[in-house]
Parts: sequence; C-alpha cells; structure tokens
Amino acid sequence: MAEKSITLYCREGSSDKIYQVNLRAKGDAWVVDYANGPRGEALRPGTKTETPVSLQAAQDIFDKLVKSKMKGGYTEDESGARYTRSELAGRVSGHAQQLPTAIDHETCLYLLIDPTLAMQEKANGERRTLQINGGQVQGVNKLGLLVDVPEHWVAEFGHLFSADIDGEQVGDEFFAFDLLRLGDLDLRGESFDTRYTTLESLIETHQPILRTLRLLRASMNQADKRKAFDAIKATSGEGVVFKMRSAPYDAGRSRASLKFKHLESSTCIVLNKNAQRSVQIGLLSADGRQQLIGVGNVTIPANHNVPDEGALVEVQYLYFNPGGAFEQPIYLGLRADIARDEATFAQVTRLKPGVSMDACGARVRPCGDETESPQVFERARG
Repeated sequence: MAEKSITLYCREGSSDKIYQVNLRAKGDAWVVDYANGPRGEALRPGTKTETPVSLQAAQDIFDKLVKSKMKGGYTEDESGARYTRSELAGRVSGHAQQLPTAIDHETCLYLLIDPTLAMQEKANGERRTLQINGGQVQGVNKLGLLVDVPEHWVAEFGHLFSADIDGEQVGDEFFAFDLLRLGDLDLRGESFDTRYTTLESLIETHQPILRTLRLLRASMNQADKRKAFDAIKATSGEGVVFKMRSAPYDAGRSRASLKFKHLESSTCIVLNKNAQRSVQIGLLSADGRQQLIGVGNVTIPANHNVPDEGALVEVQYLYFNPGGAFEQPIYLGLRADIARDEATFAQVTRLKPGVSMDACGARVRPCGDETESPQVFERARG
C-alpha cells in the first residue's frame, strides 16, 4: 500500500528530459529505483538502494531524491517548464473565482442568438487567476490557493503591468479571458463588456513582446458566435463559455457565466486499482447525502502514473448511461484543484439518448416514479 511513483519533466533550450522515481516493495523490504533520459526515448534505469532497506528509510530516500530533482528544475508539469518556488504557495489567496454553470445543447443553441451574452472558447487546461504586482507573478487555483507559475511568465510579462487576470493555464501558456484589476482600479464590479474591452486593449498594447500570454477572444453578435462555435467544434475544442455582457464578476458558481462542452468530462473519485493499468471510478450523489456510487472503469495511459485510491481524476466520455457507466471513457489526468465534494453527478449533463437520471445517477423509468438503484460503495466521508 506504500508503493508510489512520480514522473518529473525538465525542458531547457533543446534539452527535454524525463525522470521517474519509484518506491517499491521487494520481499519484506523496500527499494527506490529510477529511470531517466530524453523524452520519447528509452529511459536508462538505475537504483538508489543497492540493497533493500526499511520502509521509512526508503521513503526518506524517495522524498530526498524528488526534492533534489525539483530543486534542479524538474517539475510534475508535462510541459517541463520550470516553476517559481514561492514560500506563499499553498496559502489561501482571498480570491474566489467565478465558476461557470453547465448547460445542455438546447440551451447553448438559444444563447448563440441571444445578444445579451458574449461567447469565448473554453480552453482545455487548468483554471488560473494571475496576480501580477511589482514585477512578481503568482497564480490562484480553483480552490482559491496560491500556486507557483512557470518562471518565464515572470520574465515575460511580470514587469509590463500590474493586474489581476483570470484565465486558463494550458501547459506553459496562459489564455486570458477576464480582467479583474488594473493597477489600483478594481474592475470586478464593472460589466463583462467593460472588463473584456480593457483586457483586449491591455494585451494588444503589449502583443509584440507577449509570447505565452494570449487573449481568448469574445464573440458578441449572433453571426460571430455561430462562426466561432462551429470552428471550435470542427477543431475538437473543449467547448465554449457564455458571459452575461452587463453582469459584474461574481464569485462562486454563477448564472452569469454558462459553459457548454463539446467534449464532456467529469471529475471522478478513484475507488480501486484494477489489474492491467485501469482503475474503478465513482461520483458522489447530488442529493446532499454524498453517497459514493460507481460509474465504471477507465484505462490509465502509459504516459500517466496509475492514481491511488481516493484520488480525484478527470475523465472524458461520450455520454453517461444512468444506472451503469461512462461510455468510451478516456483518462485525462489528476485534478489537484478540485474539492472532493464537487465530484458529484451534478457535473453530468450528457446522458444516453432517451433516458434521464436522478441525483444518484440511477436511470429514471419512463413512468417517472421508479428508479434503478445504483451500486453504492460507501457514504462519503466529510
């Protein structure tokens, strides 16, 4: 149960390397092995324990090795970009992000013709609010915690302006979609139109020297929204977000911000590890009781570590079959920026055609007064 592994990445100039560390049981003792080399090539194996040691000794060796590699520039981010190492990382930022509410396809089609809402592409990355001040850049994640950011962001735009910018981190690039502060001016109470226009002007002013900070452009009228929507779908983009043009920036789950995803995904909880690199996954009921209910299995690709029981993971799928499982699930990776109590059936909006479900993921029969009981694994712990 104490076995664990980690894959680290480092990219500097033309160098692009991987370093894997594994803590494994060997008989009644433990070993720490590693493998390293250029990305895309066969890795060279080695060990830090010529003879097996105790579990505590092996854990100390594992932690020390990982720490030394990360200090030397390796990161868990697959982009391999070096990250800042701020002492503030992990602390509460005091900023709460505006979180979009999911909508179905029919509502999306209506909003495409509604002139009161703007539309932006939903970038497929990790939500991030940048706080840029005094030449320093720090990030805020979806949980409201301060996080480290790629070092080159500090060099590239940390000295250009003082601002709080909301957006999405994709690899080592930042896609901006909202402006919350500019200098000493708090813009949260202004309309989205005002915030976006100011953001657009700010980025375009510095565009010649911005390489990894990009603007997610907003479409305002029906023709532009329809054109952008079709283009995003044709290129397999994740989806779109609609913003109420006259609304201020409100924290928490918002009806002024609505999302539709072409590619459906949900944050799930790992129930068990299976053989052959797969895990069993589940969701919490959305009825307030937080029962943990299984929704099938997902295979873990070779370029990802197999997640531990209880981990939160993102899974993409074609649709959900109520009372059953996800159809064609694809593992996307770990989610460290989501609270466990958000991993509920409330996320699931794309169901098998012709059926519906209750708050526990059970199929509601055509008469509407009975359901097929799902398999409940446990009552979720607080």
